[in-house]
Amino acid sequence: MKKYQTHIILTIIFCMMAFAAHARRMSPRDAFSDSVMCLVFKYAQSVDTTGRAEHKSYAYTKFQIKTNKRNATLMLVPTMYAVAHGGGRRFISEYYNQMTLDANGRPVAKRLLNISTIPHRRNTLSSVLKYMTPTVYGETLFETNILSPFHYKNRRYYKYAVTQLPFGKAQVYVYPRLKNTQVIEARAIVDSKTGKISMVDFEGEYDMTRFYISIIMGKDGFGSLSPARCSMRANFSFMGNKITGMYTTVYGLPKILSDSLNNVADTALMAKVRPIELNQDEADIYKKFYEKRNQITDSLNNHIPEKNFAKDILWDVIGDNVLNRISQGFGKQNQGYFRISPILNPLYMGYSERKGIVYKFDLKGGYRFTENLELGLRFKGGYSMKQHRFYFNIPLTFNYNQKHNGYLKLEIGNGNRISNNRVARKMLGISKPEDNDFLNPLFSEYPGLSLPEISTDIDANNRKLTEFKDDYLRLTNHWSFNDYVGFEVGLVSHQRKAVVESFYKLFKNPSKYVSVAPAVALELLPWGKKGSIFKIDYEKGWKNLLGSNIDYERVEADAQTIFQASRRQSYSIRLGAGFYTRKGDHWDFVDYTNFHDDNIPGGWNDSWSGEFELLPSQWYNASDYYVRGNFTYEAPMIATAWLPLIGKYIEAERLYVSSLVVNHLHPYTEWGYGVTTRAITLGFFAAFKNTKYNGIGCRFGFELFRDW
Repeated sequence: MKKYQTHIILTIIFCMMAFAAHARRMSPRDAFSDSVMCLVFKYAQSVDTTGRAEHKSYAYTKFQIKTNKRNATLMLVPTMYAVAHGGGRRFISEYYNQMTLDANGRPVAKRLLNISTIPHRRNTLSSVLKYMTPTVYGETLFETNILSPFHYKNRRYYKYAVTQLPFGKAQVYVYPRLKNTQVIEARAIVDSKTGKISMVDFEGEYDMTRFYISIIMGKDGFGSLSPARCSMRANFSFMGNKITGMYTTVYGLPKILSDSLNNVADTALMAKVRPIELNQDEADIYKKFYEKRNQITDSLNNHIPEKNFAKDILWDVIGDNVLNRISQGFGKQNQGYFRISPILNPLYMGYSERKGIVYKFDLKGGYRFTENLELGLRFKGGYSMKQHRFYFNIPLTFNYNQKHNGYLKLEIGNGNRISNNRVARKMLGISKPEDNDFLNPLFSEYPGLSLPEISTDIDANNRKLTEFKDDYLRLTNHWSFNDYVGFEVGLVSHQRKAVVESFYKLFKNPSKYVSVAPAVALELLPWGKKGSIFKIDYEKGWKNLLGSNIDYERVEADAQTIFQASRRQSYSIRLGAGFYTRKGDHWDFVDYTNFHDDNIPGGWNDSWSGEFELLPSQWYNASDYYVRGNFTYEAPMIATAWLPLIGKYIEAERLYVSSLVVNHLHPYTEWGYGVTTRAITLGFFAAFKNTKYNGIGCRFGFELFRDW
């Protein structure tokens, strides 16, 4: 009873303060305000979290979705297809989850029960569900999004107004210093002597969703760092579609059911664990849903249903598969799975200066035989509109030792076309390495020459004459001795075939070059699997080995790391070098391996770090050596986010600096700036050759609904 009295008193105080408008606009910089905020920032560190990682609890979530307005564009939103064309405009779902914490103290949910009136029990507005597990004292509230105003590192983004209350309490109003989707408004009731937050409200907008969240925090110990109850109203708007979601989650429930349940749809079990009774409105939604379902079942038992082509084929089959991710398990215990990305998915489209508009797709599947033995297959493909090329990569991976990351991988694909100006210059008698105008001497010296494979465009001709298609096969065995040292051994084969074969046949030169090379690599992870790696590769091509006509020996070293200054602020660094210890026959037709590979565990924060955006490949692939460095700085708000009008849409900013030294470039450098919004990531880059300006370019990729 005492617990509820406390909550009632706090609620009354909280509501009274909501009407104190004059207090909301005060920002007194007095000793009391500073003292309270200092305690709030330090509170999480003052709590004994012993045993928190092993703590297991249970949570109940109930939410209602109301479709106020909808049109055909709603189908384009991932996880919303079922609502877009499903019967009715009101839906209800209930979850019962087992809750644990990861190594960083962030909640991890395992769904035990799930009942829903949404067709096929689809996850709907799943990104909004993340808002129901906020980390109030963390640097970010929801995973990597929304800067928490109650973390010390974020204080420069907020203004605070603190008002003293009776009973040793204080009220804190929080206002963002700038308009941005990464910051929020907040109201909180805190203990003025400890800094413990008792109640807090958040109001903000992110990913086209306006949210209002009210939280009652846990009472004692490490439980006081997490919510005891969370309620939210979310308003989603997109191209005329307006959807409202009402959510409630109750945490800290006792264990009632077995943990062996897995996403079971059992209404009787849900009634047993439900801590909040359904109201009449919610009960009516369930009643209408089950009545309709029973009518359909009776109809199916008595009559053979007529096929509705528009609904059964266009909507349910084609539409569902085109606009949504396809995921399916198979086997008695779901040992196998396959997943196909949506065919119409903006996240798989992008643009770069070299490739133009690129569309990609991804298909993957696997089968687990035992705990240690697993077979995985993936097919990644893409098409470049500017280059008119289809790219593909098919890795087949057999994992045979999970503890030591032991796997055997067979990979086939076609890489970027290799350009070799050196051979073309040799055939045409052109001595200057920077002279790429092959056509004029070619047609003047050979006036009767006809090459139908090439167009009349001079620049296009030059590129096509020196380009070779690259098909590769790589067989690798990987083994990690421990978390810090790994080893690879394998075989790499490339077949490079001239795009314009007649050009090389005219001069009695080979139009196809094959390399077969045994390769070994050593991996060093100084801090374990923490995002830093040093890798050294050795590769030796043997002439006449399995049809090879290339002889070479090469060594490359590469170091990559990400330094997280904070959860949203990071420095990405890549350093590398490569050189040939032997240059035999046709070594010109060999690519540096690590120049392209992204080795860092988990990948970079963005797909552009560690790369050169404007660099033509012919500058480095035939050089005796290379030395390179790439640096990226990422933060939520650097410059553009502080600008009026456009700043509110900026979610992250990045600065890029890249440098390369090869035979004829001392150095080549690129400077870049990129921003991420809810819709796209956009980057601008400027190139300099030997300190002289060499042009600019841009690149963009879609971000819309990435987290959905």
